Amino acid sequence: MKTTNQCAIGGPENSQSASSPIFTRHEAAAFARMSIRKLDQAKANGEIAFIQIGRSIRFSETDIQNWMYRQRVEARRN
Repeated sequence: MKTTNQCAIGGPENSQSASSPIFTRHEAAAFARMSIRKLDQAKANGEIAFIQIGRSIRFSETDIQNWMYRQRVEARRN
């Protein structure tokens, strides 16, 4: 049996825990040290997952970190 802290959000394909902080657009952009415009573009392009409740948009810390790691560019070896 799962406890509250182990409960998954979004189904079995998502390993995000319920204890992951949830951010507004402004908080998410500040957390990622990026512009709100860039965050909005990533959301609009379907690059970053988000939570929508009515007209409110929220981002989980886990989703922001996952998106950031996918942006990583490996160094070229000479």
